[in-house]
Amino acid sequence: MKEMTLVEINKEPGNGFYLTNKGTIHNYLPIYEALFSPLRDKELNIFEVGYYHGGSSKLWEKYFSKAIIKTIDIDNCVPFPESERIILELRDINDIRQEYFSDFFPDIAIDDGSHLLEDQIYFIKTVYPVLKEGGLLIVEDIQNIKNQKVVFESIGIPFDIIDLRKVKGRYDDVLILYHK
Repeated sequence: MKEMTLVEINKEPGNGFYLTNKGTIHNYLPIYEALFSPLRDKELNIFEVGYYHGGSSKLWEKYFSKAIIKTIDIDNCVPFPESERIILELRDINDIRQEYFSDFFPDIAIDDGSHLLEDQIYFIKTVYPVLKEGGLLIVEDIQNIKNQKVVFESIGIPFDIIDLRKVKGRYDDVLILYHK
């Protein structure tokens, strides 16, 4: 039986309850499918900033059969209960230091938090050094890529820009992607 794609999982009845905008107002799921499909049956650590109601955590749990998902948010939105493979923490990314990852080195790290440039830069500078070799670090919802690109360049780590603004007409439908 063929495994379901991220888009198919996201369209499953009941999944909408958990609320993720990665495949609704944004168009990230086809990109994530291309990036993540070679990794989906591997043992992975996934770290995400911004769990809101936990929709993306549930999506990752269903898609990645062996992944441990650790996610933080500053708002307690009363998400779904944790599971064996999902760890939710009420924390601010700006309070996290590299030591936080001493027992959890991410293979995939995603920032879907405040979308403030300074928080995104902090995320990159803090998480990229602890990202596993071959890992992916993704910053979602870049607010103004034209003006902010130079700030990302100033970090000194090569990155790719995935600009999806023309797909749905959203000004912030832009991903920054780092490969380690």
